[in-house]
Amino acid sequence: MIDKRRYMDDFLASTEAETNITMLYHEIKDLITLMRLPMEKWATNSLKLKNVLQTNKEFHKSTTTVLGIDSNTNDDTLGNAFKTSFCVTGDKPLTKR
Repeated sequence: MIDKRRYMDDFLASTEAETNITMLYHEIKDLITLMRLPMEKWATNSLKLKNVLQTNKEFHKSTTTVLGIDSNTNDDTLGNAFKTSFCVTGDKPLTKR
C-alpha cells in the first residue's frame, strides 16, 4: 500500500470484520515503524480498536477529516460536504457505510 519514496498526510484502511481490526492495527504499526514514519493520530469507530489505542497510549480523535470530509467516529457519521440533492437521505445522517 505504501511506497517507500512517498509521504502520506492521511492513511485510510478498513476491515470486513471487527475481529481483524487488531491484526490490521499491528500490521500498520509494524510497517510505519519500519519506515520510520510516525503515526500522529488515529481515528476509528471500533470500540475494540479504541481500547487497544488507549492501552498503547496512542492519540485517538473522535472527530477528524477524512479525505476532506468531516467524520465523527463516535456516532459514525460524515459531514455533508456536498450541497447536492443526491447526498440528502431524508432525516438520516450520512455514514461511511
